[in-house]
Amino acid sequence: MMRLLAFLRRLADDRRGVAALEFALWSTCFFLTALGGLDFALWRTYQLRLHVAVEQGAMMAFNARDAAGAATATSIRAYVQAAARLPGAVQVNVTCNGGGDLACAAKGDTARTCACISTLNGVTSYAPASCGSPCAHSAPAGYYLTIRASYPYRPVVLPRNAVFGGTMADSATIPLQ
Repeated sequence: MMRLLAFLRRLADDRRGVAALEFALWSTCFFLTALGGLDFALWRTYQLRLHVAVEQGAMMAFNARDAAGAATATSIRAYVQAAARLPGAVQVNVTCNGGGDLACAAKGDTARTCACISTLNGVTSYAPASCGSPCAHSAPAGYYLTIRASYPYRPVVLPRNAVFGGTMADSATIPLQ
């Protein structure tokens, strides 16, 4: 027992290797922090790519608004997915006046009806109205195309849902009429 106590006292007084131990601890903390920062930067880069892709898809839809129909909605979806340049699948929904995905009608089609658009607490609603008539709290009644895109972000270092819930999303609504 005395030998063990003497060994422990000698070990406590020995300062050799302290710098190497401190370096190992501090460098580990530094690299974990740096990797977490890189994870956040990657998330932000992906978010910006998704935003720009939706924005470009909205410009494409606006430029082709006279021929906006199911084929154009399909091409908008494909364009946004390709323009995002993200690894994995980008989910894109293209709707008109709150209808189902790809339920957009071409100009002149009798199925194309106008609506008033309003947003309350982040929820967008569409109320049928005659084209061009004034709406209570928004632009005049029209035919609106909405692009919604989402991407499930997978962090490299941080826990899966540590970076803003894990899923990023963006949307744009533009008038076609």
